[in-house]
Amino acid sequence: MTKEDYQLVDLHLHSHHSRHAGEKQTPKSAYSADYYLSQLKKHNVGAFSFTDHDVFSELFYLELKGLIERINDRKIAIFPGVEFRIRSTNPKADCNFIFNNDLDLARLEKLKLLVRELQNKQGADLNLLVKEFKKAEFDFFIIPDVGKSGKCSFEDFENVLADVRYVEVNQGKENRLSKAIKSRLNNDYKQVFFSDCHDIKKYDKYCSKTKIKIPKDQLITFEDLKTQLYL
Repeated sequence: MTKEDYQLVDLHLHSHHSRHAGEKQTPKSAYSADYYLSQLKKHNVGAFSFTDHDVFSELFYLELKGLIERINDRKIAIFPGVEFRIRSTNPKADCNFIFNNDLDLARLEKLKLLVRELQNKQGADLNLLVKEFKKAEFDFFIIPDVGKSGKCSFEDFENVLADVRYVEVNQGKENRLSKAIKSRLNNDYKQVFFSDCHDIKKYDKYCSKTKIKIPKDQLITFEDLKTQLYL
């Protein structure tokens, strides 16, 4: 399989905006949106989401989207996203929310404000997050982060499994949460491994391993993301 046959997808990335939530791994000085995009493009990333910690910057999203629209040699898709610290019996339990990219300016502003309202540095209630985003009629899916920094348990997600599309693991290895999902619901969720990169300058070291079988000249859609990712 050549690079022309597939693209990489990275739905767990961080920008300087994560620093506002106290994430010290991100650089103190912000990179330009163009630099972020150039690093992703260099690594054959065809779809991505900056899932900053407990915050969504619609201005940063729109700046990246505007740059993408001026690229002529390939198709790249950007999706709104957020990584929430969630309330759990385990410390540092996290969950990524990925939203449909069909949002207009008003809806992006609504998303920013709702994230600000719902986030909690001590851990947001995951059931409430899902309920409120659905109430506001956002189209989204969630990805438990269980294999790297995240330490989620099955119990954290058992009431919202209908909204889980993948489980994120450490280097693509089997883990306790995905085993629990399979044994209790007889549902084998696909596993993904994204970069979780906090400094885009180091993307060479932390790049995503998750692929999608869509050629570079085709735009990856939200529906594609929900069903076609693989390691």
